[in-house]
Amino acid sequence: SSGINAEYGEDALECDGRVEASDKALAVCKDKIAEEEKSIERLSAAFQFYQEMRCYLNDYLQLISVKVDQISGLEDRVLELFANQSLSDKEKRGKYSALTEEGSQLMSDVREEFCSSRAVREMFVKWKKEQPESYKDAYISQCLPRVMTPLINLEMAGWNPLLENSASFEEFPWFLDLVGIGDAELLQDLVQTALIPKVT
Repeated sequence: SSGINAEYGEDALECDGRVEASDKALAVCKDKIAEEEKSIERLSAAFQFYQEMRCYLNDYLQLISVKVDQISGLEDRVLELFANQSLSDKEKRGKYSALTEEGSQLMSDVREEFCSSRAVREMFVKWKKEQPESYKDAYISQCLPRVMTPLINLEMAGWNPLLENSASFEEFPWFLDLVGIGDAELLQDLVQTALIPKVT
């Protein structure tokens, strides 16, 4: 009898040990499942973000491919106006005012997130903040000047530093915006691509 009880006791202890080991293994599995679920959520969020950015970039590039010729045409007409010596100052002011108004309306048919350099820049800042590794891997910082230059050209289409009382380029919204966020590298690149060609 005592031998049987001892045997049952040993079996019970062995069973308890197996149950404890199973509980620990189950806890480990639950932790791994929770980690995998979080990983899946992160991957899903990243995928959704990439899809949104892909759609945004496609729409923006299609838009700019249409608008860039209009922007260039506006810039050319402003330059021709400044170079025209046969017009009186009054005539020049009138034509300049009309061209400035035309420029202000050029993006009026465009959704807000595409119509200014600041709106476009904010989308890329969001990318850099939410997905910094992919932002770096995609060399976005090197692409941004080319992406933003058409809109900056539009903002500055009527700018002529030789005109009396002409605003300083430092007063333009795109410049103030970049100074405000402290993005010195992007500011320098945009000065090279958008500003220097106007003064050389």
